[in-house]
Amino acid sequence: MKTLSEHLAFLLSWLVTSLLLYLAHIIFPGSVVLGTYKFTVVDALIYSGFWISFLNWAIKDMVIVRGIHPESKFGSLVFYILAGSLAVWMVARFAPYTGLGLVSYRWALLLGVFIGFVVARMKSFIKASR
Repeated sequence: MKTLSEHLAFLLSWLVTSLLLYLAHIIFPGSVVLGTYKFTVVDALIYSGFWISFLNWAIKDMVIVRGIHPESKFGSLVFYILAGSLAVWMVARFAPYTGLGLVSYRWALLLGVFIGFVVARMKSFIKASR
């Protein structure tokens, strides 16, 4: 049962991340670009949202294995924001393959703040429901 909830949490994270990317694209179309000559906006949302979510989870797992994951709620929130920013920046660096383009690293930081905050809140709700 634990595996099912982890898979559901990942899918929910993927969906929320994609939604936040789409909102950023709609509100700031000149700074957050979705799609290329190969990808439609929907394709870019699927690929970018997946890779950002995957990298968030991979970074978290690597940090937990190293034993440096913060225990406090504030430390955990800061961790998710930094991991989200790093994941967004890494995905945006491979724009021809993911379909996500950003004007500068500042947008990766800003998107990472929102994605990190929402993912951290979502995780706290999932843990509370267990």
